[in-house]
Amino acid sequence: MAKIIDTKYVSVIVESANPEAKDNMPVNFVGGNNVIIDGVKEIKHYKFQLGKEISIPEPFVKQLEDRHYVVGDAKTGEARKIPIYRITRV
Repeated sequence: MAKIIDTKYVSVIVESANPEAKDNMPVNFVGGNNVIIDGVKEIKHYKFQLGKEISIPEPFVKQLEDRHYVVGDAKTGEARKIPIYRITRV
């Protein structure tokens, strides 16, 4: 049987897309399943501080980039997506 390729880890710095909301941010976390370490599937969760470099699985970076607040416009009824995080790859 062929060995399963381990999940690639990348170093990133995660910052708030809205610096004014930084104090109101909930606990910053990311995680999920199917992280492969030494050929074995694992479930991993990471807590992180904004502005600090972290090393996380590459699919989790996409999760953070895709997180948005959804805000509805009372007049038009249209929803807007506002990004929560800004990601910088190190």
